[in-house]
Amino acid sequence: MTANELLTFAKKSLRITSTVFDEEINVLIQAAQSDITQAVDKPFDINDPVQCNAVAVYCQAYFGYGDEKAVARYKDMLQAIGLRHIKPTVTTASEVLP
Repeated sequence: MTANELLTFAKKSLRITSTVFDEEINVLIQAAQSDITQAVDKPFDINDPVQCNAVAVYCQAYFGYGDEKAVARYKDMLQAIGLRHIKPTVTTASEVLP
């Protein structure tokens, strides 16, 4: 997906066809990308459909007057994305006991 396609995807999620709000939506997209980057501790992946969908939900959450349900959905998605990238650590008994 390109940056322009992500903008179009976010606008569709907001049900907007005009270009009047493109600047505001692009700022929201950048904020979401930064937020996701921090959650996964690596650069935003524009080709990851889960991350792109999270960007669209972020836009729904914070565009205009915002949407409280979308805010909650985004926070849940961000947590899931962050947890998905954490590698589990397994400690065996031989590592704990001398």
